[in-house]
Amino acid sequence: MTSDLDASAAGITADNLRAAGSLYFAAQLEALHAFDVVARIVEQFSAGLLPIGAGGGAADRLRRYASSGEQLVMAERTQLFWRVFGAPDDAGDEPVSQSSGLPAGVPSGLPNREFAARFLTFVSVVAIGQGRRGGSSPAASVLGDPVTRAAARSLAANVSAHVAGLESSQVTRLEAQVAAVVSLLSDPEITHAFGARDMWQVIDTVNGDELGGAVNAARHRQRADAGNEILRWLAAHSEHSGDAAANVTSDLPGDQWLHDAVVRWLRAGGAPTVFCGAKQTGKTMAARALAAALSQGFLRVDLGEVVSKFIGETEKNLDAIFARVERSGALLLLDEADALFGERTAVADAHDRFAEEERARCLRRIEAHNGVVILESRSATGTDWHQRLAGVVRFPLSGSDS
Repeated sequence: MTSDLDASAAGITADNLRAAGSLYFAAQLEALHAFDVVARIVEQFSAGLLPIGAGGGAADRLRRYASSGEQLVMAERTQLFWRVFGAPDDAGDEPVSQSSGLPAGVPSGLPNREFAARFLTFVSVVAIGQGRRGGSSPAASVLGDPVTRAAARSLAANVSAHVAGLESSQVTRLEAQVAAVVSLLSDPEITHAFGARDMWQVIDTVNGDELGGAVNAARHRQRADAGNEILRWLAAHSEHSGDAAANVTSDLPGDQWLHDAVVRWLRAGGAPTVFCGAKQTGKTMAARALAAALSQGFLRVDLGEVVSKFIGETEKNLDAIFARVERSGALLLLDEADALFGERTAVADAHDRFAEEERARCLRRIEAHNGVVILESRSATGTDWHQRLAGVVRFPLSGSDS
């Protein structure tokens, strides 16, 4: 019998995928500065600045965390994230440390540059398929679909290979460190000391008061939980028999469980997504299905009609569009994105410089939107703006654009 994802043939290891889920959760904590938050709380406790007694659970946890020699420092954590998810390090340069023993096809010390695109493709096709089915979730519908199955296998194989190249001791240490951070920040004495209802409010408060400003906790929290669940769903199905009879009594997380995690991940917003392909390949239809799966309205805007030759007008037009979207809560599809974000030419004069600045401002405006934005493009090559995206979903998919 073969597994749901043909794991053996594809080199997929369930333990590696579960480890990737833990690392993904940790990476979102890093984005929230949660490790820095705990370090600051430890400093305040050591200086007697927290209303916490010298004995008891919270005090003991703080002392253990402060004295532990097993914690990874930021550079070590970032190296792991960079290797598995392609996340840049704090300085924006490639980490210099190298690891040996990587599987074939995973160069030593290099980032996983394929993760973002493969992950986004998988969550998109899951959501699109759900939207096309009108919200129903028939048995075996996710991996029974060849497009979704291929996307799942591609993502699982990629992540599994990159985790296999890590030092297992570092992964274990980080998992223990994350557990300690969550336990400490969730301690009732800690939450009470900061007037918070949960660990996420503690993170918000310390970031705002002590670390230079609040971050988007809701977005990263949603991504942390949902991304971990998606990778663990893949892990569970990679080690499960594809035998239909076995599926009947299986306690595996099902399609609806995966769909709920995908919806939460997509709704977290953030960097825009590109649907890339020629005309009549189903990009618009897929975007509509995605909106249906997210139970959101749908707004399609032709960027060719938004871009203006007058300086500042394009940004003003986009502001009006986003004001409309934020009132309605709709998924936004920006068609003909190449009109604004096409390949850059050399900056020859002041007008070119203004055009570059306007494009940068428009990208920042899109990134700041707390919702789903899709850019529809005919080409995903030769342009630098794709580096600032959540990922590129390449078409064709069956169907046609409207």
